[in-house]
Amino acid sequence: MFKDCLFGYLNSRSLVTMTSSLIFTDRMVPTMANRQNIAFKVLTTVVSVLSGLLAGALSRRIWAWVGPTSPPAPKDLSRGIGEVLVAAAVQGAIFALVQASFDRAGAHAITAVTDEAPA
Repeated sequence: MFKDCLFGYLNSRSLVTMTSSLIFTDRMVPTMANRQNIAFKVLTTVVSVLSGLLAGALSRRIWAWVGPTSPPAPKDLSRGIGEVLVAAAVQGAIFALVQASFDRAGAHAITAVTDEAPA
């Protein structure tokens, strides 16, 4: 049903009408608030990726400090369930700690630049 509505809509409109509807109108022009939201979303995405990489490296380093082997994978049946669950809990705690600290620092940076708290 959706497919029929979509194709009926597309077939009833000409290419000129469709392309003219893609041009910005006055209410679609990006405002300063929209630019700040876009900048904040891009910044938080980059920060999330970087914090994930840092958390992974940190958890591997901590696991190497605790034990002589690498952290067990959940599907590795040669390792005990306790070892797998402890490794998952440590990795989750490290990730949450790093993510929260990076998000907090990003929020402070956005507030310092824009004088507004991020939404």
